[in-house]
Formats: sequence, structure tokens, C-alpha cells
Amino acid sequence: MHILMLATGGTIASQSSTEGIRLSQKPLPLCHRYREEVDPTVEFTLRTPYQILSENLGPRRWEALLEPLLEENLSGFDGVLITHGSDTLSYTAAMAGLLLSHLTLPVVLTAADKPLEHPQSNGWPNFRAAVELIRSGTPGVFVTYRNPGEDAVTVFGWEEILQADCALDRFGCQNPVPLGEAKGVTPHLTRLPRRWNTPLCPILPVLNRKVLQLTCYPGMDLRQVYPRPETAAVLLRLYHSGTAPVEGEEGAAAFLHRMDQMGIPCYLLGSKLRKEARYVTAYELSAGGGKFLSHRLTPEVAYCGLLLAANQPELSSEDIWKRVLG
Repeated sequence: MHILMLATGGTIASQSSTEGIRLSQKPLPLCHRYREEVDPTVEFTLRTPYQILSENLGPRRWEALLEPLLEENLSGFDGVLITHGSDTLSYTAAMAGLLLSHLTLPVVLTAADKPLEHPQSNGWPNFRAAVELIRSGTPGVFVTYRNPGEDAVTVFGWEEILQADCALDRFGCQNPVPLGEAKGVTPHLTRLPRRWNTPLCPILPVLNRKVLQLTCYPGMDLRQVYPRPETAAVLLRLYHSGTAPVEGEEGAAAFLHRMDQMGIPCYLLGSKLRKEARYVTAYELSAGGGKFLSHRLTPEVAYCGLLLAANQPELSSEDIWKRVLG
């Protein structure tokens, strides 16, 4: 068993100090611990594309992390394990899923809620579950993470995991239940993540063009938003009922019209596809030029998909959504 391990930093590679949690160690101790306590025959090839706290992640870092996996012959490995920070874990999982879901080996991302030296850190069980998932040989892009207060490590699919909330530090799931869990040694999966047979992007484009992501809230005044020249698209996250404030020049309808005049496409995430479930305000958004996206897409997948489409002329967002939604 030979695993390619990509270490990118995050809490799983950090230590506590008087100045706060900071990067100081590589997650190599986890490899040693696995070999010493579980199976000495498992080989890890460690690479470090970059070492950052994941709140500093930007799209260009994905080029360093994921582009080699598109170009390299991975036949010498049984799987890929990516250690990551928790803040942007769901976003990297989404981008990895879009780019790597054609691979015939497991790609597993994992993280830790506390530095490894903390007695309550979930870093070790998350890491062990990731290795066991790779040893199962199940292809796909996964995330392993034990939420606070739970005994089992949850196995998420890349297309379903939602960013952790700041109150409970729990990762959510777009589906009623995640793919599976790991209580003991072997993870148990009730279904598999979305996959396809051919690469979505044979070569990862340079991600220079930007996607502006906005979230609805009471009192939102979109007159304050001025896209820059590199802004290629806008992603507006609607309220749960597929609506947004539309009244006045500050509302979303007027904003969408302004973006349409500037030639910047606007995508609306959270729409109800059935017409009888839509509110009249949703029709005002459509009249303003907004393009509805399915509520089945996570914000992470929607953002990453639009980012790829904006920087890859041969790839349309419609092509991406067809693959993701099936």
C-alpha cells in the first residue's frame, strides 16, 4: 500500500503558542503513528505544495496542489491523502472533486479541529479514517472529519460537504445524511460520491479571472458593490426560499440589471426549480438577467464551478452542472 500525501498546513500541522496557534510541524508524525500502531507496511510519500493556515487560501494555491495530480502518472500510488486546514476544507474538496473525479483511486481530504498535541484533537481519528478509506480502494473524492460531540468520523462526498459553522464547529451536508462513517477500522459507505469517466479539465487553467460571491441579508444595499475588471461572474446566494430583496435601486433586481449592462453574468444559487414553488420576487430576479442555479449545488461547488468556467474558454458552466447533478 503506497499513499501520496500532500501536506498543505492548517491546524493539523500547527502547534499552540502564547501568540496563538501557528504553523510549526508537518503532519509527518501521523504517518509515523499509523505505521507504528496500525500497519508498518503502509508507505507514505510526503509532498508539501505549500504550508499555510487555510484561511489564507486563494484560487492560485489550487494550481500548485491539484494541477500535478492532473498531469502525473499516479499508477504507483493506491490513493492520495490531502491534509488541510478546516476553514476552507469544503472549498478545496469541491475543487478537487470537480478536477479529480475521473481518477480511479481514492482522493481523501482531512483536517483537525485542534493541534495534534491537544488531548481532544480529532486529527488522529480523521487521519486514520482517511487512510482506511484509501485502503478500501473505493475511487472518488472524499472528506473524513469527526464533528464535535460525535464518536464516529463522518465521510462526506466532495459535492455535499458544507463549510463548518462558527458556533458549533460542525461541517454540514447538503444531503439528508452524508456518504458514510467510520466507527471502527473500516469506513462504511451507504453510497458513493459523484464521479465521471473523463477529466472535466485536462489541464487546470490559470485562475486569474474572479467570481464575486454575495450573500443575502436584511438591509443589503448592492449599490455598494463595484466589480473590478477581472470580475468574470457574480454568484448571489439567495434566501432558503429562493428569494432576494428586490425593492429599489439597492435591491438585487436593479443590481442584476446593472451587471447585465456591464456584461457580467450573475448566477443565483438556491432557486426552486418548480415554478409553483417560486415567489413573485424570484421572477423579478429572472427579469433582471439572473441565471438560476439548482438548490442541489453547494455554495462551494457553485463557486468553484463558475471559477473554472470563467478561466477555461472551452468549458461552460452548463457542462459542469450536467456532470455534478447527473
